[in-house]
Amino acid sequence: WLLYHTKMKTSRVFLHDSTLIGSIPLLLFGGGQLQVAKDRRHIVLDGTLRFDGVAEETAVLLKLLRREVDRLLLMKIADPSADVSRTAEPLLKAVAELLHCEGARSIGVRS
Repeated sequence: WLLYHTKMKTSRVFLHDSTLIGSIPLLLFGGGQLQVAKDRRHIVLDGTLRFDGVAEETAVLLKLLRREVDRLLLMKIADPSADVSRTAEPLLKAVAELLHCEGARSIGVRS
């Protein structure tokens, strides 16, 4: 996936401040609502981006993980001084491991 900040058309189309990202960061941190499709084997982000071929358990777990990440972020926004490190540690470790595994997979490293 290509993420960009600004798209400008002059003589050609230019994308500014762009970077490649994997599916997992997009699913966990991308804007919009994350839904499990009716067949429970596809994930739909923001009603438009469809991720195919995931097992039902994976789709449901990703949705639950996204909900917990959103909840943690909202807690910190509501009270920036709140210490959530103890309760958030298992969640953050799971997210970090997922991101690490996807990063390794994207460059061809087997874990």
